[in-house]
Amino acid sequence: SAARAGVRRLGGGAPVAVHPSSTAEAAGGADAAGSSKALTASPPLSSSSSSSSCPPLLGPHGLLSALCLTLRAPAFRVYACMMLLTITFQNFFTGNLNLYLIYLAGVEPKQIGGLNTLVAIANVCARVGCLPLFTRLLLHSPKHAHPARLVAYMKVLEAVCIPLLMLLLRSRSIDLTAVLVLGGIVTGVCASPFDMCQHMLIGWTIDEDALASSNGKGKGRRREGMHYAANGMVQHLTGAINGLVLVAWGAAGFDSKLCVHEQPESARRAIDLSFVIGLPLLSILTAAIVWLYPIQGERLCRLQAIMGAAEEEK
Repeated sequence: SAARAGVRRLGGGAPVAVHPSSTAEAAGGADAAGSSKALTASPPLSSSSSSSSCPPLLGPHGLLSALCLTLRAPAFRVYACMMLLTITFQNFFTGNLNLYLIYLAGVEPKQIGGLNTLVAIANVCARVGCLPLFTRLLLHSPKHAHPARLVAYMKVLEAVCIPLLMLLLRSRSIDLTAVLVLGGIVTGVCASPFDMCQHMLIGWTIDEDALASSNGKGKGRRREGMHYAANGMVQHLTGAINGLVLVAWGAAGFDSKLCVHEQPESARRAIDLSFVIGLPLLSILTAAIVWLYPIQGERLCRLQAIMGAAEEEK
């Protein structure tokens, strides 16, 4: 038959598969057509295989339950809020600084490219130049330079300096290029330790989550993927926040199709308030939230001791 034609025995040994073309020739016309359909058909998926390859959304091991477990952790909530506010600040500041320079500082659009290059160079040099200092503080003074506190200090400094720099940009008696270079240096210094600090904070958050799943033994499940996925989900709110600011500018009368001198005074005031008041408030809020990061002091020492002992046992 066609079903048996696909397998032949050599001598009395083990069965050997035969190419489908030879099977079709041996079975005949009608059987060959049936055999061809059988070979190309997909086997039905059983309920057990589909459930094992695609976990449920609900239940103790589902996606939603894992996401809720991650979002309920106080340390992760502090970290996610810190990242959301910081990225919102960075995107708004870098994306709309040119508008401030053109509409409020009186910079010609043709000068924007050269000024941005100077600011970027000053910012990068300040960030790289301050890395050894902040690295030494984090390594040799962990009690006084906890990453959360260091981020809070830099955010407070940022909140103080940003409105002063914005006001200086509007002053006609001070060189605009010098103010922009100074602003690039200040923002570079404030942002220099952030990458190191945020990786330390999320690392301790993941360690404590693994510790909780192992009943304090330090050998629990590590859920880095879920933590970073949940953080990425929260970061999508950044675009919505910046979009609301642009909507407020539009409500104040800002129209990108109009020339600089045709913009209403209410639109200029809305842009000015966004930089002079809005951004500092965002920095202060970030500092207040990250100051509440719970894994500090004895709690952090205990976590590091347990995780270190578990690592040595491996």
